[in-house]
Amino acid sequence: MTNSIHDKIRKLLALANDTSENGEAEREVAMKMIQKLLIKHRIEMSDVILESDEQVEVTSTTFHFHNAPWIRTIIVGLSKMNFCQYYWTKDFLKGAAYGYHTIIGLPHEIEATIELVKVIFHSCDKEAKVGAKKFIEDKSFKRSFLNAASTKIYYRAMELVTESISHDSEIGTALVVKNAYEVADQRNSEFLENRGTTIKEKKQRTRTKSRNGATQGSKFGSTVSLTLSKKIA
Repeated sequence: MTNSIHDKIRKLLALANDTSENGEAEREVAMKMIQKLLIKHRIEMSDVILESDEQVEVTSTTFHFHNAPWIRTIIVGLSKMNFCQYYWTKDFLKGAAYGYHTIIGLPHEIEATIELVKVIFHSCDKEAKVGAKKFIEDKSFKRSFLNAASTKIYYRAMELVTESISHDSEIGTALVVKNAYEVADQRNSEFLENRGTTIKEKKQRTRTKSRNGATQGSKFGSTVSLTLSKKIA
């Protein structure tokens, strides 16, 4: 009985978190149903999440990719948004331009993060090149564009995390998602600890020297989709 209730709650949670398909009204109905089930059956949401996570083990994936500070800024934000942790190491053979990026989390969370990073990277790079041609005399345009765009994307991702945790506590949304992020942080930290890996935090330097580049980049960063399309997924 308990397993079937847990399955139902997880399906409702998926509906509540699906912003691409469902409107605010549908998500609110789903959250109200979740809250009723939790109270009726005296179930802790953390137990539901933990049981779900036990079916899939935490792992890590390392991919070789561009390694500019603006790219790492995007990866940090998207990793957190997708319940993952992230660290990087230098590629000493190819220099500072490339690095090895490692994402820790559940397999589907890692896959979504990496795919989204690549999609957003190409979108930003393409738009920056188009803008650089319009402002050909502004030699700092492209770098300023990319730095501003990545900063905007990072803060948007972190805002989504914050909003998810604090949103509408009356229907239990805050409790549900807060537990989900807490569980994710704990499981990822335990994975790293068991491997003997210690992550050193380092602030990314993303300076903007071009006013045009910064303005255009921030504007573009506000419009970039933070979800994968159905075709990519």
